[in-house]
Amino acid sequence: LREQLEAQNNAFQRIIKNYDESSRKELATKGDVQDVRLEIEKVRAELKTDIEKVKYDLLKWQIAGWVALAAIMAKGFGWLGF
Repeated sequence: LREQLEAQNNAFQRIIKNYDESSRKELATKGDVQDVRLEIEKVRAELKTDIEKVKYDLLKWQIAGWVALAAIMAKGFGWLGF
């Protein structure tokens, strides 16, 4: 009975050890969380830079459109005399 109990106890201890090792592999450490936070901040900074570039590109095209419209209207209404 004692041998059977020790064998079961040893088997149980091996199962617990394997379970703990596999569980630890799935858990995130504070370092993992910090790495993810840094990566998110990096992506946000890149996105903000891209948004600013697109904003200025759109503004440039909008101003060019208004200038073209003003030139067409000036020509159509004869404001400039040509």
